[in-house]
Amino acid sequence: RMLFRLSKGRIAGRINGMETFLLTTTGRKSKMPRTVPLLFLEDHGSLVIVATNSGGTTNPDWWFNIQSDPLVTVTTRNGEERMIARAATPDETTTMWPLLAATNMMYDYYPRVTEREIPLIYLDPIDR
Repeated sequence: RMLFRLSKGRIAGRINGMETFLLTTTGRKSKMPRTVPLLFLEDHGSLVIVATNSGGTTNPDWWFNIQSDPLVTVTTRNGEERMIARAATPDETTTMWPLLAATNMMYDYYPRVTEREIPLIYLDPIDR
């Protein structure tokens, strides 16, 4: 996180062919800011992320934080932006999942190692 911030995304800005960014949510219990680096794809001005938790049996904490408070801050190479998070619709998931899997083979792997449905999340600009 520190290297990403200091280098404005030049260091750790891409992993496995996908761009990365920092997602800051509000802790659902602590109400404190919580920041995690994540991979993303763009879709018509929205950022698409996946709550894989590396194929774990539970969703990642940041997804629970988003469900509690969908207003998030995203830090990309282009700067910081406030966005609204929402679960992808079934049609969006059907469209985006193959694109994600084509970019990073782990998105094909994770659904096979967990029984939970892995959420796809859209981060939409607030001004929409």
